Amino acid sequence: MQAVIITAYHKFDQLEKLTSILSKRFEVYVHIDKKIKNSFGKISSNVHVYQIYPINWGGCNHLEAILFLMKEAMKNPNISYFHLISGDDWPVRKVDSIYEHFENNNEIDMLCTKFSDMTLEWYETCRGWQQYYHWLDKFDYKKLPTKVIVKIMVELQGLFHVNRYKDLPKILGENNELAQGLVWGSYPRDAVEYCIDYNEHNHAFIEWLSKGQAAEEFFFQTILSNNSWFENRITNKHYRYMNWTKKNGSYPGILDMDDYDEILEGNYFFCRKIDGLISRELVDTLKII
Repeated sequence: MQAVIITAYHKFDQLEKLTSILSKRFEVYVHIDKKIKNSFGKISSNVHVYQIYPINWGGCNHLEAILFLMKEAMKNPNISYFHLISGDDWPVRKVDSIYEHFENNNEIDMLCTKFSDMTLEWYETCRGWQQYYHWLDKFDYKKLPTKVIVKIMVELQGLFHVNRYKDLPKILGENNELAQGLVWGSYPRDAVEYCIDYNEHNHAFIEWLSKGQAAEEFFFQTILSNNSWFENRITNKHYRYMNWTKKNGSYPGILDMDDYDEILEGNYFFCRKIDGLISRELVDTLKII
């Protein structure tokens, strides 16, 4: 048995269609942003819907919501794999095909790069996300006045040479280092169990991440890549098609038929971002049902 973990905050008609398709084969666990008026209707008995955490862009509550869903899914001892997607994702293969790929599989399919292996440009970007205090669970970065305030706070911290990294060796251990990658991926049960157990016994790490930016892009990667048993199973692939250009008013781009050939020719299980209107022809052409 496998589970799909979904975090969502809008497009509930699209979310209902997505969960209806996935629940034909998977147990589905959905968290909806607590700030949002929820109009999502439960589809079936194996779709589990929660609304616990208010989630801001870049805030740690997104990670907390994912961990909550994972722990709920872990209560079912038969679940062997956990697939993390957003409510804006869509399968690009039939659900039976996705499910069968992960039967008797123990790969950790996520993007993961340790800081020491990054290009200088990407290292500086990722380091900046965690070097300064952002407090994005308290400040909604998507609102213009708040965005300006956060940017000013970060600039002031730069002037005063604030550096949160001085605390990290004590938290992670001297021989361990940060790693980063998108949270969207597929994780076997033992890897999820290890991350949950790690968090319970070393809660200082998530506390440290909560004051920076995009905690969910550092948590699993750092914990798993600093353990040789799990590190050797990380594929550094997540099998999600994404268009990393600004397209249809969004970055990453909202997908349309121009993306169809690349999706079809690639080795993907899901794609993002999907919009019910803009992406309708693409979704219909994929014929995943």
